[in-house]
Amino acid sequence: MKCFNEEIPHENIHVIASYKLEVNLGLRFLIGTGIKVTSYVTQ
Repeated sequence: MKCFNEEIPHENIHVIASYKLEVNLGLRFLIGTGIKVTSYVTQ
């Protein structure tokens, strides 16, 4: 995600991940860069 950080819109986004660990790591990174995450789901 670090490579595509500039392409992610700084708006409210919804995160979809396969595992809970991916959600946790992804949310920490996104929130740390100032992106607002409104919801998430694991499949």
